[in-house]
Parts: sequence; structure tokens; C-alpha cells
Amino acid sequence: MTDGDAPDLDVRVKLAVYGHFAETGRRPTPEEVALRVAASGSVEADAASVRDAYPRLRAQRVLFLEPDGASIR
Repeated sequence: MTDGDAPDLDVRVKLAVYGHFAETGRRPTPEEVALRVAASGSVEADAASVRDAYPRLRAQRVLFLEPDGASIR
């Protein structure tokens, strides 16, 4: 992934998180988010790239993270 891919990945991660919450009623793991993003077919994602996106989404006030920075509240 290049720096230019980050905005697209961030949008895909946000949508995957919201979709997971809507469908299951529980917070997703980074691995679950990565599977959803990969299934969308538009960008490649693994759990590490999802965890990298979380602080950017937090800065935009899109996610509220636990102190570990990898778990969504």
C-alpha cells in the first residue's frame, strides 16, 4: 500500500467497521475488518493496515478506540 492508498483504505475500513456493527451488534477485530475490506475488492488490506488506519479514523472522530489503539469501544 502506498500513502496515496490511505484515504481509500480509511473509507473502506470505516465502512467495514460500521457494516460489522450493523450486522452483528458487536465491535469487529482488525482481522474481521481486513476480511471485509478485502472482500470489497477495491484495496488490499490486512490486520496491520487496518490497525494503521484506526488512528487516522480516530483523529477524524470516526472511531473511539480503547487505550491499546487496536480495539474499538
